[in-house]
Amino acid sequence: MRLFECNKVNRYHFTVSMLNIHWIFLYLINFT
Repeated sequence: MRLFECNKVNRYHFTVSMLNIHWIFLYLINFT
């Protein structure tokens, strides 16, 4: 159970970081 919770949190952080990278790339493309 504990491992499952940890895995879920890791997946959430991974998704958030991917979205952040996506927005950074959009920003760079639009403002260069």
